[in-house]
Amino acid sequence: MSPFTALLVTPYSESEQSTCQKRGTTSVGGSLSLISHIHGLTHADWIIKNVTHEYKDLDFYIASNSNSIIEVECKGTFKDPKIKPSRQKRSIEEKKKAQRDLESNGEKILYGVIVSYYNQEDELARFRLLDPESDNQYTNPFKLRIQSRLFFYLSLLNLFSKSHFLIALANRLRILKALEADQIKKLNSIPLINSRGKVFDFPISLDLHRTPLPNKDYIGVIFKNTRSDNYYFFGLHRNIINILIKQNFSEIAQFRFQPKTEKVPFFEAHIKNEKRFLTGQIMMSSSGIALGIFTPISSLLQTKKRRII
Repeated sequence: MSPFTALLVTPYSESEQSTCQKRGTTSVGGSLSLISHIHGLTHADWIIKNVTHEYKDLDFYIASNSNSIIEVECKGTFKDPKIKPSRQKRSIEEKKKAQRDLESNGEKILYGVIVSYYNQEDELARFRLLDPESDNQYTNPFKLRIQSRLFFYLSLLNLFSKSHFLIALANRLRILKALEADQIKKLNSIPLINSRGKVFDFPISLDLHRTPLPNKDYIGVIFKNTRSDNYYFFGLHRNIINILIKQNFSEIAQFRFQPKTEKVPFFEAHIKNEKRFLTGQIMMSSSGIALGIFTPISSLLQTKKRRII
């Protein structure tokens, strides 16, 4: 599963969602998947960079592979024969020119990606890649990679955890932002510590406060879909917590998980003081994000009973 598959799915129905929204959503998902594959990036490496230049808004997705800054402008066509790739190409070129006018220094790779989707089921999506590498020189691609990854995981963990180590992580991130690129090495491998001056252990609350899966590799939260009998899991691979606590910058910059999908045998889950026996599957992306979908055993038995009758 691509780490950006979720970006290709939107909550809008066919009638509610505008053509513009569809083009934007699908182009972002497809473009970032392609560039991530080329440069060995994960979901955790990308941030949105918004810049205003005269009358043109520049919405770039920016990342770093530790050696170069990578910026991507995404465009797309979706079930709309009136929108020609040449028109999208001109739009990207105009924005790239404005971007170069704003920033004259920096070692950057500036990409423009046009993604075309079609109505025919046998017609594959087409990607058009624009803009060669820039001649600009940039000084801190490694710092950007560390910052973007720390911020990414801090934001996700805040969704389901109030662990004290997240306060220390947020403070470390603020310090890193204030330092020059050649100064951040002073903080390399200096672990996060608690109020007693001791290095944080793996937070017990992440295992006890939230429903653990049979596979102890993941920490997160299980919640019910209000429109069906299904339950969903959202979380992270537990190794990420240890990496964040240790603060070894090389490890932070380089770690990448092998995407996989695995079946989860039935297990007992306690959700809001209710006990449920669930079964299903869980998927993990290269960034360590884990998404699961589970069905109660009772629902499966009822379905099987109906088939027999």
